[in-house]
Amino acid sequence: MMNAIRWGLTTLVVCAVALATTTLFGAAETVSTWAAVILRELQVAFIATLLFVVLRLVVRRPVIAIAVGMMLVFYWWSTFAMIPVLPIEIAYEVVVVCAFTFVLIRYGLLVAAIARIVLGVCEAIPFTLNIAHWSATPSNWTIVALLAVAAFGFYASRAGQPVFGTFAPP
Repeated sequence: MMNAIRWGLTTLVVCAVALATTTLFGAAETVSTWAAVILRELQVAFIATLLFVVLRLVVRRPVIAIAVGMMLVFYWWSTFAMIPVLPIEIAYEVVVVCAFTFVLIRYGLLVAAIARIVLGVCEAIPFTLNIAHWSATPSNWTIVALLAVAAFGFYASRAGQPVFGTFAPP
């Protein structure tokens, strides 16, 4: 009986490692995953921006440049080899590419890069709803970090104004 339990736990640990959940090993692995995702997603955002700029310069028509750029980005980001349900993956990729293109064109590179980083971190870190579970530490720290980034973004967007506005005099 004990050998079966030991084998089951060993299999569980091996499966967890095989499924890229190494962030469960501790804080160092979680921070390392954050750093890898940040660097990877910054590179993706910069290359996508360069792609749209070059297409705009070559084609000289914004609508055509955006359409061709979205098709190229869709092809670049698609992961059709590892999916069980093709229509769901296509719909997801189309939504992500359209949202990224809108954010990049409307709000700029900084917001698009932050959006890619948040999406990448949320895909890389295993989340759980049970905050007291043994595996919830990476999830909890990631949620705190994303909330801190959002709070800093709100603070920075105020541009020196009081955070909650001015109160009426008594």
